[in-house]
Amino acid sequence: MMRVLFQLLILVLPWFVRRPLLNCIPGFAIHSDARVGRSVLAVPVLTLGAGAVIGHLTLVKGLSRLVLENGAQLGNLNWVTAVPLSASGHFQHVHDRDPGLIIEQHAAITHRHLIDCTGGVRIGAFATFAGWHSQVISHSFDFRASRQDAAPVVVGAYSFVGSRCILLKGSTLPDRSVLGAGSVYEAQETAPLGLYRGNPAARVGELPEDLGYFHRTTGFIA
Repeated sequence: MMRVLFQLLILVLPWFVRRPLLNCIPGFAIHSDARVGRSVLAVPVLTLGAGAVIGHLTLVKGLSRLVLENGAQLGNLNWVTAVPLSASGHFQHVHDRDPGLIIEQHAAITHRHLIDCTGGVRIGAFATFAGWHSQVISHSFDFRASRQDAAPVVVGAYSFVGSRCILLKGSTLPDRSVLGAGSVYEAQETAPLGLYRGNPAARVGELPEDLGYFHRTTGFIA
């Protein structure tokens, strides 16, 4: 709560003043070339690499850590939450649970998404969580055991997620793959270069390896 209050108090200050103040918060490490908009980051560990950007009006709470590697982006109006490790009675059977969000180098989550990081979420290098109104749901109800369960969600390197998609607990979208708009994805695929779509999403095609998107050396496509 003190971290949140402090951030709210300094929110109106210009970035060149606000960045060194944020770096005074224990657990925060913000590169001099990174930038945070008018957003609130209620996390114990924040790491922003060179060129990393967090947009405006994004709320991050309940996570164990938020990491944006060099050139990574987390856009505007995103709601990023998790059931924290300190929540007694929840997910005690998931011993290695890490409710964090890792956005690897030059990857991007765009705007107006809902990201549940209870089981952990990783967006691979140069991947794009694109469009708007997509969701990651990394925990769900286990009816057999009559309890909540959680598992990581991974979007592979150089992959692309379209608008209004839902990625469910434990799902892995392979490297250099595309998830079509409006899809519900719950698979744990590993073979790259796949086109997925539908509800539940299935592999419906193969992608050529020579697509320019798969060979970028810089990040988000403007």
